[in-house]
Amino acid sequence: MNVTSTAAMIEGASVVDQIWKFVLATRAELFVFFAAVAANLLLFGNRTPKNSRPRSQKAKRIDVEEDLDEDQAAQAKPSPKLNSGDARQLAESFHAAFDSGDHRQALQCWNLLKRFDVVPAVPIAQAVESMQRFKKDPALVMRELKAFFSKHPSECNITVVNDLLESLTKRLDTELVDKIVGMMPSIKVQPDQRTYEVRLTMHFTTRAFAEVQKLLAEMERENIPCTTKATIVAIKAALKTGNFKEAVKRFRDLKSLWSVHSGEGATASMAPRHIISQLVDLACRDHQLGEVLPHLQGVPMSEDAVSSMLSECIRQRDLDLTKQVEKLVRDQGHQLSDATYTLLVKSVSSDPARVQALFDEVVAKGTTLSADFALALLAFCMQTRSMKLADRLFEHMKPKQVPVLSAFIRFYTDTEQYDKACDIYEEHLKSKPGAAAAAAAATVGGSAAQAASSSSSYDPVFVPVRDPDELGPGLVALPGGQGGGRGGCG
Repeated sequence: MNVTSTAAMIEGASVVDQIWKFVLATRAELFVFFAAVAANLLLFGNRTPKNSRPRSQKAKRIDVEEDLDEDQAAQAKPSPKLNSGDARQLAESFHAAFDSGDHRQALQCWNLLKRFDVVPAVPIAQAVESMQRFKKDPALVMRELKAFFSKHPSECNITVVNDLLESLTKRLDTELVDKIVGMMPSIKVQPDQRTYEVRLTMHFTTRAFAEVQKLLAEMERENIPCTTKATIVAIKAALKTGNFKEAVKRFRDLKSLWSVHSGEGATASMAPRHIISQLVDLACRDHQLGEVLPHLQGVPMSEDAVSSMLSECIRQRDLDLTKQVEKLVRDQGHQLSDATYTLLVKSVSSDPARVQALFDEVVAKGTTLSADFALALLAFCMQTRSMKLADRLFEHMKPKQVPVLSAFIRFYTDTEQYDKACDIYEEHLKSKPGAAAAAAAATVGGSAAQAASSSSSYDPVFVPVRDPDELGPGLVALPGGQGGGRGGCG
């Protein structure tokens, strides 16, 4: 008995010893745990749970209004009471709400107006716009339209439908436009010129050029002529896609429309100039300028268009084409600019008489010649060895521009007119201020005269220029002496 009791006591002491060892091993963790419990009781032990009864609807509404900003609060205000028995007042309320952008109110008026047997005194296009502004689904909008036209057969006419389509095309709603066009046969309405016009404009704006061509082909099948606006859209689409033949065809149609409506003040002079310029650019790019010239009679053109045509004549080296362009421009009373004269000189360089006539015309006008014109004329003089024309140009122009002076010196040097080349160089040096420049001019003049009198053959000597920035290249070719002698102007 005693042995059993002693064994039990020993076993119990062993268990307690194990527990004590565990406590000692985990004393830090136990301390943290009890400290956390004490802190929680100290901080939150005094609070009692609130009554979690649901809030009233009034309290909820107050909270919502506090969170809304001014604009949202204005939209959240209840709409004014509508007189559902007065169609005229409802129509006035609709227009007021639509004009102010209150599409919720406008739709409320519309829903009340639908109950009357008479046609609502509001445009269906505005009602549809309010539906769209209020994010109504296109399917719902179509149901509304079908119900409207079914209830009011008198509204099933192309004018109402076109007004609706025009409103939608301004917002580029191609999906709803296609649905309405598909609905037109069911309400026995046939599309007309205006229907195609608004659709063409919409597809061009969205750059759906394939759809534009599809509609134009459909119009031809149905024998529906294009309006002026539709024709301009067709030209623009052809220009955008680079279809030259189509662009010329549509432009010809446009001129025909202007001739038909000439009594109403529509003339070819009203053609948008940017379209003419784009048509000319396309013709030049495709080397079809001769094809488009007959259609440009009586059509005002910008200077850029004229320059493009003359540049194309230069590229093709076609004198006859140049003459056609010049005649077209002059027949329109177009004032030729210096740039136009420059291009004309380049394009008719194979006709010396014509170049001479152009120069005489410019001189007669008394206008100041530009460096570009002088360089173009000097290039012609170099090509034809026309010293007389170059002399006249120098006397009339008395150039001061360094590139032009360099070109004259080069021309007279290449044509073995060394005295003139040196004279031009001396005059240029004399125009420079300072005594050193005068002394240099006298020295250069003496050297030039000696070189001109002693040179029996052209042996170029390159004269260093004192200021390379003034005469372009740092060296100018002038005549040299016999063999290895160095004469010339410097």
